[in-house]
Amino acid sequence: MRWDVAEPLARWEAAAALLHDGATLRCAAVDVLENLPDGQVVLVATSVEGAALAASCSLMAPFRSISWQIVNPLWCYPPPAGIVVAVAPIDPGDGWKTALARRFPGIRFAFPRLTLTSEMDELRRLTESQLLPVAPQLQPELPRRRSALVGEP
Repeated sequence: MRWDVAEPLARWEAAAALLHDGATLRCAAVDVLENLPDGQVVLVATSVEGAALAASCSLMAPFRSISWQIVNPLWCYPPPAGIVVAVAPIDPGDGWKTALARRFPGIRFAFPRLTLTSEMDELRRLTESQLLPVAPQLQPELPRRRSALVGEP
């Protein structure tokens, strides 16, 4: 049996690249926030893009108890106080989940839906109505263009 890593790696890189756009990152964070459990949550990430997603979630929900940290699945960490949830641009697979579960027993996983342009357009529309209630001049402006997602030029 041959195991090819090229396709999963290409999917990972494409999803990670999407999070380099601020508006897309914000929409992904809204999607993840909607699926987080109640209570004290510790988001963990193993990549720069996952850390950006975790930090965005923490900042976008100031009235929730959400902290975050970037971790290495091969290192040992003291048990965090709260529900541990790993975030990443897409599901990296069972090996990644198993490695994190060994370090953080009871860990949960959350991945944004970064696949269809129509889904991202809907998330952008929802984010416009869910921005923090601050002075209008301080609210970030959402781009009026369609983002270049999978299958678009």
